[in-house]
Amino acid sequence: VALFPSIEEARRPGALTRLAGRVSGRSFSARRLDGRSMACSVPAWEAAGGFDARLRSSEDAVFGDAVLATGARSALALDARVTWAQTGDLADMARMYAKYGEWGGRAGSWQLVSRDLVRASAYAVGPLLLATGGARTRAAVLAGAAGYLALPALRARDVDVVPGTWVRVPVVIALKDVAKATGCLRGLLGRAAGDAGG
Repeated sequence: VALFPSIEEARRPGALTRLAGRVSGRSFSARRLDGRSMACSVPAWEAAGGFDARLRSSEDAVFGDAVLATGARSALALDARVTWAQTGDLADMARMYAKYGEWGGRAGSWQLVSRDLVRASAYAVGPLLLATGGARTRAAVLAGAAGYLALPALRARDVDVVPGTWVRVPVVIALKDVAKATGCLRGLLGRAAGDAGG
């Protein structure tokens, strides 16, 4: 609910789903080729130059961008079955997203880095505006936060969860965002220093 898009959103994307996908990157799209659901032809692989073996994470998204840059066509298979086991431990989740952010930054992928920098800015500036801004500013910040959380809340209508889980959704989202943004900044610094291996 908090971290991943649902297939139903891809089948019937409403305005909120499309907007949230653009802002957060959490959407199924034929224009986003990454490892959670990727298959490609050998000619597409060769034209894109294969995976960048120097990257320890985010190599799938970087490769997907390279495939699309060659002019290759892509399609979204909504009936494909993909199982991806995730940890239930918050510390492991944070480390996973920090790794995603770091290697997106090391790769210099504008698509990956720009979202992480926007998130980092929002988390840095939002609390400051809440503390020092006027009533309209605070209302705008709270409306932005509510909009950001709206899609996971709507997604939750179709999921049977243990009572008390919903209050954790904003915490999980914030932990993921901050971990990914922190990792991205670390990756950008490593890239600037020429530290390819981490």
